[in-house]
Order: sequence, then C-alpha cells, then structure tokens
Amino acid sequence: MSTRLNKLLAEFKVLEDPRDRVMRLLDYSSLLPPLPQSERITLNRVMGCTAQVWLIAKLGSDGRMYFGADSDSKITRGFCSCLISCLNGSFPEEVLKVKIEDLSSINIGVAGGANSRANTWHNILISMQKRIRAILAKNLGKSHVEPFPSLLITTEDISTQGSFAEAQAKYLSPDASKVAELVDALKEKQIGAVAHFYMDPEVQGVLVATKHEWPHIHILDSLVMADQALKMVEAGYKTIVVLGVDFMSKNVCAVLDRASFEKVGVYRMASEKISYSLADAAISPKYLQFLEEASRYATSLHVIYINTSLQKKAQSNELP
Repeated sequence: MSTRLNKLLAEFKVLEDPRDRVMRLLDYSSLLPPLPQSERITLNRVMGCTAQVWLIAKLGSDGRMYFGADSDSKITRGFCSCLISCLNGSFPEEVLKVKIEDLSSINIGVAGGANSRANTWHNILISMQKRIRAILAKNLGKSHVEPFPSLLITTEDISTQGSFAEAQAKYLSPDASKVAELVDALKEKQIGAVAHFYMDPEVQGVLVATKHEWPHIHILDSLVMADQALKMVEAGYKTIVVLGVDFMSKNVCAVLDRASFEKVGVYRMASEKISYSLADAAISPKYLQFLEEASRYATSLHVIYINTSLQKKAQSNELP
C-alpha cells in the first residue's frame, strides 16, 4: 500500500498548477466503476461531504479490504478513485494507520489544502476506517458503536470524542498567520462576509478568530444570511463574500438586487457548483414526475422547503 500511496503523491506533486491537479483528479474520476443503484442508498452515504458520496467496504476471503464508491460530483469521484487505487487490497490494519496528513501534499485547491476539498479527503478516509472497524468487530462477535461526537471541556483542557469532534478541536486555535492575512485583506478591500453554520471546521475556526479584529463577519442560519448582507451594504460595504452552498449566494444576490444594490459585488466560496442534496432533489426528474402525477388530484398539497433554488421557489409561487 505504501508504494501505491507514494506513487500517487509523486504523481500530484509534479503538477504545480492547481488546475492541472483538478484535471488529474477528473482523470481518476473516469477510472472509477460506478456503483449500482442498489448500493446508492442512505446506509452507504458518507456524511459531511458537500456532494453526495456512497461507499461500500468488504473484507475478502484473503483477509484484505476491498472498496467501492460513487458520487454525484466528478471531483469527489476523483477523490474516491484516488483513495481506492491506494487502499484496495490492503490489510485492515494498513488502512487504519493512514492519516489525512499523509494526503496533504496532493493539495487540491488553495495553498495548504485547507478548504472543503481537504475536508472531503478526511470524510471519505474516516468513513473507510469506520467501516473496517465495524466489520472487524462483527467478525469477533462484538458490537461496534462510534462515539457520539463531543467536545469535552474542563477548566484545564479540551478533549474529544469521535472523529468529527477531533476535526473541530483541531481548529479551535487556528493558524495566526492565516487569520492576520485574512484580516488585512478584508480591511483593505472593505469586505463584509456572511457564512453558514455548516462549513468545514478549519474555515469556521479562522472566521471566528478573524471576527475579533474585523467584526463584519456573520456566521448565520441560511434564512438570515441575505438580510445581514443587505444591512452591511446599507452601511456602505461594496463587496460581500458568501460562504455556503449555491442557493445561499443566489439569495444574497436576489435580495441586494431587489433593494437596488445591483452593482455590489457578491462572491462565492468556490467557482464550481456547491450543491445541496435537498435543493438538488427538488429539481430532479423523479421529483418533478411525482409532482406531475400528484397534480392530477384535487386534494394534493405541495410543500416546498425554503432551502431550495430561486428557480424552484419561483415555480412554486406560480402554482395555483
């Protein structure tokens, strides 16, 4: 396994341009066999990723681990393909020894790999390891229950329980140089920021620390992000950054446009699509077919969750 992992790291290391790394990731995506629809179920979901990810793990008769994975995002499929190419056919204890730091030099995205893509590596790897522990426990006739993610705070220390809590605790004290760099950039360009509660721990840790020196950062529920952005623009800010999924930035744009602030710049966290499973489900062909069939009944009721796309909200508003 170590040879395959080193080969993968070397393969990405020679690609200095981040765009070339993303293209290589897409190449890997094309090599990953798709999971059958019967395996794309909730039980096999990898939680915590921006895109939908499904993962299966099996212990072969040879005592080695074999994985299958799929995603509705090509980039995330590439992550899965890279990990499977390194870990497939390894012994359980070998996979359990792998750490997210071992993959950091692949660096897909911003410098240091510190963004939602780095979090994707972590979530998929941790899910692989969780499934291995569950399989091994079952083979030994033991129950395996992952500890509920918790931060245990005492007067002297903070300890963690569960992998998600470990990731959170890691960024309670973020890199001071990154915080200072962000403060300087926001002050220089007079930027206001609205961010959703659900973001990867590193981003949230840096934002919270930055807010002490630049208070025009608001971490909010999605329902009030646009309202807060409008307040900042009314106070004189000409640029707003939105850290959240697609519909959140579109909501901010729509609210500012309606208030006649069309010239205010609104910037997203990333240029690629940042999907949200509920919003995507509301425009899926299967769901639209369901609505079409339901509309034939006089007593049908169509309820639209507010966290959907502007297009879906507009369509719903036009329903008789």
